[in-house]
Amino acid sequence: MAESFSMKLSVVAASATSDATGEWQYVGANAVTDSGIAATLLATKRVMNPAPNFAPNASMLTVNIQFPYAENSAVAPHMTLQGTHDLVSNDENGTVTAVSPELAEFLGGSFAFDSTALVLTVTAPAPADTRKQHVSHGVLSVAATEPVRIV
Repeated sequence: MAESFSMKLSVVAASATSDATGEWQYVGANAVTDSGIAATLLATKRVMNPAPNFAPNASMLTVNIQFPYAENSAVAPHMTLQGTHDLVSNDENGTVTAVSPELAEFLGGSFAFDSTALVLTVTAPAPADTRKQHVSHGVLSVAATEPVRIV
């Protein structure tokens, strides 16, 4: 099982559409993984205007990554990432929320985008026994915050 992979992005299209409450931002990029596999990345971001008094100042983000078709496959291997886009640094982070069967090991993992280097890193979730160490009596401990009750 792969623990993580990184991809270098090359932005090929970017646009924004304003409306009464903010702006939708769209980005398309070509990418190459650290193992040399080409991919296509499509991102949608929602920015509120004027920005609510949120800390940190961030927008919501959904990203779809599409990899080359597997032989005899009608659907390309893909994954969806959801998280936040920091409006100050332009860095992004969040969770792998959907995957095709070929990428199942990454479901529930995390991602981070370094906007300076244009590198996206996707990490598989920790093994189940490691995750269990952080869950006790229906309470999930989140580093540097108060416990969050799981409903």
